[in-house]
Amino acid sequence: MPRNWHKARLLHRELAGPRAMRLWIHLYELDRYDYEPGQFITFDLPTGTKRIDRWRSYSIASAPDGSAIIELAILYMPGGKASEYFFHQIQDGDELSLQGPKGIFTRAMSAQEPRLHDQISETSGTISRHVMICTGTGVVPYRSILRDMNARGIDEPVHLIYGARTAAELLYTQEWARYERSMLGFRFTACLSREDHPDHTSGYVHQVYQQEYADHDPQRIFYLCGWSQMIDEAMENLIALGNDPHQIRVELYG
Repeated sequence: MPRNWHKARLLHRELAGPRAMRLWIHLYELDRYDYEPGQFITFDLPTGTKRIDRWRSYSIASAPDGSAIIELAILYMPGGKASEYFFHQIQDGDELSLQGPKGIFTRAMSAQEPRLHDQISETSGTISRHVMICTGTGVVPYRSILRDMNARGIDEPVHLIYGARTAAELLYTQEWARYERSMLGFRFTACLSREDHPDHTSGYVHQVYQQEYADHDPQRIFYLCGWSQMIDEAMENLIALGNDPHQIRVELYG
């Protein structure tokens, strides 16, 4: 079934570290834009004639707030058609075309909590812990989910395990610190592969979840988003720890 394309406009953009950009997009024909935290949108960009050159998908970084404005965070890839467009060509006020929301990479709900959209499957039972593992801008859908949880006062335990090369590349660090104070059960662990830092773990995300979640809990849900190599390795490790594949949610754009 074909999806509707929405007209939108870039409101503002700003650098977020050495390789990332935050963008605010207004779907100006709509009074409000509803989506499930964790979902993504797809742009049709003026970057070529073929779909492979024009269509790019990005997770939504904001949480639904009744408006038609969404936030994105995009990583710069030198020479990438979309990267060059968003970092060096587009200007505030320029028109965009996008479709969505799409995707089922959303928070597993407790049995007592209804979903916004019936088509997204539900995990039965009460979820005892959410372990959100990511690298790079793979943190973006988690930011949407956590903003929504914080706004709604949902205090289910969450552990965010975030891998980056250096501390300067970590996104939304002030928010994670605020959630550690305001959200019961929220924990944040940053893993830096190319820098030693007094406040963060040196190394990769794998060592953290393998050590802290070696005991199998059938109610625990793992979420994976980021570089494909990290996802493949984490899937293998988590299953080796005794987790059922149904306990593991993976973000795959399609």
